[in-house]
Amino acid sequence: MGIFYRISVFCFFLIFTYVNLLEVAVYLNHYYLVCLLLFILIWIPADRALNIFHIFRIFKSGSIEEIDPIPQWSLYILRFQIGAVYFFGGIGKLVPDWLFDAQPVRIWLLRNSDIPLFGPILSMSATGYFFSYAGLMFDLSVPFLLLFRKTRMLGYSLVVIFHFLTWKLFPIGMFPWVMILNATLFFSPTWPVDLFQFLKSKSMLPDRENIFHFLWTRFPIHFKKSVLAFIESYLFF
Repeated sequence: MGIFYRISVFCFFLIFTYVNLLEVAVYLNHYYLVCLLLFILIWIPADRALNIFHIFRIFKSGSIEEIDPIPQWSLYILRFQIGAVYFFGGIGKLVPDWLFDAQPVRIWLLRNSDIPLFGPILSMSATGYFFSYAGLMFDLSVPFLLLFRKTRMLGYSLVVIFHFLTWKLFPIGMFPWVMILNATLFFSPTWPVDLFQFLKSKSMLPDRENIFHFLWTRFPIHFKKSVLAFIESYLFF
């Protein structure tokens, strides 16, 4: 959110990395990716634009203020890190087990054989091979699809579909959502501002006076009532 940015990121990096390396039973390479991204964020000035203070100024004034630009290498190094995850993930799939036996995808899909309607399809051998080769082609191609403007929307659509399916079918935690969000790094750096301007032009944003009136008057009352109701139910029932 931009508050004590470098200190916050550094502490988060240390704590998350320590916990990730401490317990081998919960280790995932996806968590290792989070550690790498946090380490990169320590060194780049990611708090210059659209931090919490800037967002409040936007809603208060109703207009986008001049955004302090960051060096281009900051964006490119993040893009490289995300692209490397996909590309080298594809390289890692170029092994006999994946190519010729569709393993371990077939084993993973069998865990979902009890899903109504789709369970029998997922347990088929052909489905395992389809997912294996689809995942291979996706990993090797999607960084380049995201890199070029003409194919970027196609690439991002594939990212959303691919990670939604993996989230539903495989127990891989928060990784799909991390990658869906991080893939937006390949968009134009000004896309949040462009989105704000588009929503504003279509009158899809609430009036700023109503927002602040709710935040500073009604919201604290509702929050207080909710907290008191929770405490009362917890203590007396």
